[in-house]
Amino acid sequence: MKYVLAEYASKKENPLKRLLRKTGMYNKYELNDIKIFGTEGYSVTLPFLQEEIEDLDLCIRQTEKVLKYIKKKCGDVEYCLPCELRGIGGRNGMDTSALAACGVFRAITEKMDMKYIKVALIGRDTKAVLTVLDGIYDGLNSLSVLAETDAAIEAKAREVYSETGLDVIFITGLKNPVFMEADIVINCGVDITGSINAIKKGATYITFKPDTYIKEERNDINTISLDEIKTREGVFKAAVVEAVLCAGNYGYRNFVSSRYYKDKAKRAEDALKDVLLIDIC
Repeated sequence: MKYVLAEYASKKENPLKRLLRKTGMYNKYELNDIKIFGTEGYSVTLPFLQEEIEDLDLCIRQTEKVLKYIKKKCGDVEYCLPCELRGIGGRNGMDTSALAACGVFRAITEKMDMKYIKVALIGRDTKAVLTVLDGIYDGLNSLSVLAETDAAIEAKAREVYSETGLDVIFITGLKNPVFMEADIVINCGVDITGSINAIKKGATYITFKPDTYIKEERNDINTISLDEIKTREGVFKAAVVEAVLCAGNYGYRNFVSSRYYKDKAKRAEDALKDVLLIDIC
């Protein structure tokens, strides 16, 4: 299977061709060959600039035309759109960021004495929360979780307690003292810009979002954004890494496309660690 990475048009591009695409007079889109992680795919340029996304309905219609063209020409493909358009479909990078978060967590805690380290995990995506929870709990003495009520997460918490004796604490808000005392916070994509002061000074904050605002406003914390992933071939958006790995690896695609299963997550980890700069084993 191949992948297609869509990108905004550039001002350097022929403006007449871009106009003809918008009006529907020119319905062909150039698919340029690319290869990432040894997997062959294509890049395609959308018929509008990034600043034109303000007219979202128009951009969605134009993007749908591009996708229709791609599917007609290439059949089934994995694809990735710019973040503002991912509601249409394609890979969003959430599962890849979750796996990478586990690796980052292990890397930064490898030489820490975890006896007194408090960890908080927040997120609305159940699968992402389960992926991270399953990847970090070993060796912890304190873990709090702020997530949507979900039977699978509660069952995982009971399993963790039975296995290790770690009592996962469920909290209901960022102003909870347990959260505000966390030394490491992992945020699976929740917008907390209105509550950034709840993060403890000196804490490590791992987030799936770019969170530029938090980096600027809270320079007293160590912010690690996994919106972009450092790989052995350069830095890519998590959604790009996800689309490429899904196209080139059945086990990875199976993990991303299904509900959470520990064995599938392990196989996906094995595929991801082959391309990351950090070791997540």
